[in-house]
Amino acid sequence: MGYYFLRFYSFFLFNVLSYAQTSWEWVGSSKGKNTNSVIWELKKLNFLKAELPKFSEDFGFGKKRQKSRLDEALITVLSGPPDDIISPNEDSIVLTACRHHSCDEKGFYWANSKEKKSAMAIVHFVYQGKFDKTPQLFLASKNFKCGEYPAVVKSQIKAWLESKKLNPEKTRCLQDGHVNNKML
Repeated sequence: MGYYFLRFYSFFLFNVLSYAQTSWEWVGSSKGKNTNSVIWELKKLNFLKAELPKFSEDFGFGKKRQKSRLDEALITVLSGPPDDIISPNEDSIVLTACRHHSCDEKGFYWANSKEKKSAMAIVHFVYQGKFDKTPQLFLASKNFKCGEYPAVVKSQIKAWLESKKLNPEKTRCLQDGHVNNKML
């Protein structure tokens, strides 16, 4: 019994450590693809669940009054008609798309494989279960505080919003488990 447990434990530990070392390799191998082909791979790897802050909210993506985790919300808005992937530099990638059957709701994900940092943004119309007819922007990152996003991330989010002709009236940013009304 001990032998099999040791073999299983060794196998498990090796695979977990291997995954931890290679989990950011998808950034370099995603260039030239579209968002949908990448997002499903990230979902399978649970990458977004590991890299995004632990937070749930009702963005109107699930059943009525049902909160979605951030990784689920981002996958929802990145699973519709995809945009081509943008590579601002050799270490970074930007994934964008809109929600299937609701393309007014959109998603953005920036990742840098060298720094192992990422940030997300979603455009939505429901917050805490309340509908608003104007688009709203929600930002989150484990790596950056609200108001302190790096210039490259801010410029990519602003360029994305401009390219989609979006001007959200409300911007919310998640920091340390609390939502702030801060601008980029």
